[in-house]
Amino acid sequence: MPERTTEYEYDADGKLVRSREWVESAWDERQQALMLAYAEWEAARCPVCGGDPAECQDPLADKDNPRGKWVYWPKLPKVCHVGTAARLYNQKPDDKRALIPQVVKQRRGEPAPRLDW
Repeated sequence: MPERTTEYEYDADGKLVRSREWVESAWDERQQALMLAYAEWEAARCPVCGGDPAECQDPLADKDNPRGKWVYWPKLPKVCHVGTAARLYNQKPDDKRALIPQVVKQRRGEPAPRLDW
């Protein structure tokens, strides 16, 4: 548990003139540095996919860019069986799957993959 410290300052007559209180962090300096680094890394990620913006937001990845070098296409999602079990209590009775969206990156000009549900 973090330690709480209070410092009191008195005048010449012994009257309290000021008090300061601070709480020691529950994390040591190394842990704080790691969390700050993680926060900076996370803030620099794409807010939509979590990827590196230099790649996922690159105009060369735009499927409508004739000069593009690669494109992203959707793939069929994988099923997480643990998530499926956990969701049985929390979703519509007719949808029993926990789906993980996927995409595939491929060179421009290759045919888009088929999605057969």
